[in-house]
Amino acid sequence: MSYYYSEPQFNKRELSKALRFLIFVLTPFFLAIAYKSLLNPSPSMIDLAVVLGAGVFLAMILCSFIRSPMQFIVAIQERIRWVYFHLEAAFYVILNIIRSVLRMVIRVFFWAIALIVYLVSPIDLIPDVLFPVGFLDDAGFTLLFFYFLNFALSQELKDRARRAIENAAIHTSFP
Repeated sequence: MSYYYSEPQFNKRELSKALRFLIFVLTPFFLAIAYKSLLNPSPSMIDLAVVLGAGVFLAMILCSFIRSPMQFIVAIQERIRWVYFHLEAAFYVILNIIRSVLRMVIRVFFWAIALIVYLVSPIDLIPDVLFPVGFLDDAGFTLLFFYFLNFALSQELKDRARRAIENAAIHTSFP
């Protein structure tokens, strides 16, 4: 009488059924423990909820992989491309915002220096020796500087934000 050991046959359908049953059984426990850990947060309950949640998640992933491995791999590749595309778009949006902020800071710095030089210089439209009237041109230029600064910056920010949103082409659909 000869006995030999044979490898058990791998049955995808049975394994998929077992994993679905595991998901079906573990999910209520996970939800109950997660709810209980919200009511009474203790480290052991939170750890158990995390472990059960990870178990359900891994069982779902294995179940979809076992059913159709190629379709699963293609879906993962699509999701990786989706994440990469949106990270790249977010990077360029942030880069454009930083670039526009730096341009505005340089512009504001230049005009602020020009205003300070005008206020300090002895050459004015109306000389400062005419006491009350001599300072009106300085005050007028200062108010004009802040008015144009406010207008230019708000307009620049609106235009840049509009262009960044149009150029980003961010889609909200997840593959």
